[in-house]
Amino acid sequence: MAQAVSLRETVANNITWNGSLKNIPRITALCIITHERPYGREFLVQCADDEAFYRFPGGEIEFGETAADTIRREMREEYDLDVLVGPLWVVNENIFTERDQVSHAISLIHTGQLSPVIAIDEVRHKEYTNIKLVWRSAGAWATKPVYPAGIHA
Repeated sequence: MAQAVSLRETVANNITWNGSLKNIPRITALCIITHERPYGREFLVQCADDEAFYRFPGGEIEFGETAADTIRREMREEYDLDVLVGPLWVVNENIFTERDQVSHAISLIHTGQLSPVIAIDEVRHKEYTNIKLVWRSAGAWATKPVYPAGIHA
């Protein structure tokens, strides 16, 4: 006779290192924010101090939250910035290996603008001070990986 397993045990046995459930795609909302400079368009990207790679700001969608709400919440919580979220630009899907585990992410990527537009070159994350938002040109993308994979300027 099969032994009954509680829901708590089932969930506990299927949690990954980052708190996500195994075998379930992670759904994120990200935002491509740009501004024009005299020498061309720049993109607001998130990175660590070493700038080993760039990613777009946003985060994991919480239950009952729209993608636009997620972007606004994440930018306020992490950077004290307000964003005017524009239309959905693209849906991106990636299956990748991270920390020796296969992960699956689906990203709803919107366009957007800061409100008000900031002129400073970087904004530090409120909790993780080695993480920052910086303006980078499309040319900078040629020298570093950009996540999610498959997005090009």
